Amino acid sequence: MFTEGGAPSARSVADVAARMIHDMRSVQPEGPYHLCGFSHGGKFVYEIAQQLQREGVDVGLLALMDCDAPGYPRRRPLASRVAMHLRRMARQSLAANLAYVTQRIAYFANRLAGRNAALFDADRDIVGTAVARAMQATADAMATAWERYTPERYPGRLVLIRAELRDHHPSTIDDDPVLGWGPFVGDGIELRRMPCTHVDMVHSRHAPVLAAILTDYLPEGTLSPGGEPTRPMPTAETTGGTSGSAAKSRRSEIVGTG
Repeated sequence: MFTEGGAPSARSVADVAARMIHDMRSVQPEGPYHLCGFSHGGKFVYEIAQQLQREGVDVGLLALMDCDAPGYPRRRPLASRVAMHLRRMARQSLAANLAYVTQRIAYFANRLAGRNAALFDADRDIVGTAVARAMQATADAMATAWERYTPERYPGRLVLIRAELRDHHPSTIDDDPVLGWGPFVGDGIELRRMPCTHVDMVHSRHAPVLAAILTDYLPEGTLSPGGEPTRPMPTAETTGGTSGSAAKSRRSEIVGTG
């Protein structure tokens, strides 16, 4: 969707979301639609929900999995980042520092070249292949499209699913439980957590946990892949106030938005 003939195209987040809605309607012509997106994919799912809402189509669920809002996480001031790097190098050996400086130079070279995510640099066997180049071009185009995207405030409710085991990035400030989405959501955010890392959220061993969370928000009678109706799977407790069907017992946090 982001490349043509291996080269990045000029498509925007809104364009791609519109194409996804078209494809989605070929399978399910009418709503309500229950949407869930993981990591960067959640940003496009957010725009899909926006477009459906503007058309007056029922969005039964908007769920994002470990997906950062625009501008989140915040970067620390330059002086703080320099001091952080110097403190780290003071604790390391000369060999470790050489490797560290090489890694940072490669990072900035990628940024200057417009490569937002170096997908295959660690695998020299495939880094120069046509498939790897096409995937890198797509990843770069996706990141660029998101940087240019200005989302509107979503009028509904957001379910945000976070990994409890957070990656540590010292140069950024990751201190918001809802990953910066508060100003972009009109009807509150329900926060759910998975006991794993970001990458492991979509690993098969965590599928039962994710399925249990999502089942809480699907209509009773929705068919599972095996053909059996799904059933609500209550867990421990609800933190914060809510009402109606959302008040059923489940391990969640209701976060107000401004």
